[in-house]
Amino acid sequence: MKNIVLSLHYGHNSTVGLSIDGEIVCLISEERLNRIKNSYGYPAKALKYVIDKYLSGDASKITKVVINDYDLVFVNDLEFWGYDPKTVDEVFPIHYKNKEAFMRKYLQYESKFPSAIMRGKRSFKSLIRNIFLQGRFIKRVNKKLSFPFIATREKLIKTIAAKIGVSPSKIVPFDHHSAHILASMYFIDERKKYLCFTIDGAGDWASAKVAVFENGKLDILYRLNQIISLGHLYYCVTGFLGMKGLEHEFKVMGMAPYAKEEQIERVKKVFEEMIQIDAQGKFISKINSADYFNYIVERLSFERFDNICGAIQTFTEEMMTKWIKIWINKTGVSDICLGGGVMMNVKAVKKVYEMSEVGSIFVCPSCGDESLPIGGLFYGNQILKQSVKKITNLYLGSQNSDDEIENYLKTVSDRYSFEKLSNEEAAQRAAKLLSEDKVIARCAGREEWGARALGNRSILCNAKHFKNIDILNQYIKDRDFWMPFTPSILKEDIDLYIENPRNINAPYMCITFESTELARKNIPAALHPYDKTIRPQAVDKEWNPQYHA
Repeated sequence: MKNIVLSLHYGHNSTVGLSIDGEIVCLISEERLNRIKNSYGYPAKALKYVIDKYLSGDASKITKVVINDYDLVFVNDLEFWGYDPKTVDEVFPIHYKNKEAFMRKYLQYESKFPSAIMRGKRSFKSLIRNIFLQGRFIKRVNKKLSFPFIATREKLIKTIAAKIGVSPSKIVPFDHHSAHILASMYFIDERKKYLCFTIDGAGDWASAKVAVFENGKLDILYRLNQIISLGHLYYCVTGFLGMKGLEHEFKVMGMAPYAKEEQIERVKKVFEEMIQIDAQGKFISKINSADYFNYIVERLSFERFDNICGAIQTFTEEMMTKWIKIWINKTGVSDICLGGGVMMNVKAVKKVYEMSEVGSIFVCPSCGDESLPIGGLFYGNQILKQSVKKITNLYLGSQNSDDEIENYLKTVSDRYSFEKLSNEEAAQRAAKLLSEDKVIARCAGREEWGARALGNRSILCNAKHFKNIDILNQYIKDRDFWMPFTPSILKEDIDLYIENPRNINAPYMCITFESTELARKNIPAALHPYDKTIRPQAVDKEWNPQYHA
């Protein structure tokens, strides 16, 4: 009998993963199917795809279902918001479009708040402000209630089990940050000893964890309550600058190099007042994370946007390196793993791996909440005492058959002409078109999982000429002028283009390097326009022979 584990994340960027006898056979985010960027909510389409394709439509074949939501906060969110998919705008209130409607929806639950909360230190007005700014309460009310209204834990498990189509006894809730940590173990040798860091906005009432992973066991050394949150601070800055939090943080990071150092140091003092790290590696703050946004508005209104971007980015880099350095020195463990949404900040990760204290480093690919199901699958297989097969490439999504493609092409044959080529001919044609500065779209094989386009569902152009960026932005991407594009480079040639003295493998576009002179000469369009850094995909022939060709 097969051990079949299903793992779900149904919050921000909802995702489903499935493993059979320890091997991940599918990993797919709802956004890829419903076309809603960072889709929030129940991953109905992704779940149906996985169950239909791999289980012949029969969810009862599943051995364990891991939901990466130990306190079931997101189930309550689904009950509150409804199970239909939502955009970030609809559920994350800093940029909520109709704030009055949002408040009315929450206020109708006033009579259902437990009296213990109403007698607490926070006024009801403060309580509502916390909800309004963060979308949920700061503190767990009690062990049976994951949210002060709606349902008990048992009822919530029955609710989600019924939606999936499995027995409630198969449901295993798993801690958010532990899932972030364990996601890395599907890629690396879990028999080694690692010091693991995860940090994000919030999950299961925490915003960061430090743990040691050794011999299959996770020893939690430090847990940071979400009332202090570096990820939430970056999110608030993103929203303050008129962009979408939980989506456009990369734009803030991309603008940061344009700021002048003296301005960065001046503005950074605001953030240094908000969060500090003590000598033991613990975050401290006098300000509740629910108040970050108002604090920023009061102190940074009318400040130049590039100065703010540079300040929050430099502050994040300094906090990350200080935090990790302290814990390496405390534990004596220098082989580190990084996960959680803040670790998507490739510039901060660059500062971390450049530290002399770091031995080896592994950054979980696409380590936002879309990676939670990977950690959940690892945990589910641990419960079943099932060994796991390592992930190499990330081409774990959906795939179209030739018949499906041909049937679709017939529907647009009045606008386009088509030619069917062999794989070798297609590779040669694509290379020739790129050398002629044509822009091509590539849809081949299985779709890649995660936030990075890794060749199979990608728009490609020649990285030698800046004019191609203008073409991409004018007709397709509409990317902000300060934002870089990124190169795919043959794995065997990667050291010609990146400064990589530590010989770090970089196949997932999740680590940034200094570029070489050859890169600045030959692929300038794939470097950061200002600081000339580079975030490559090393294309491995074994993982993707057609793209390599």
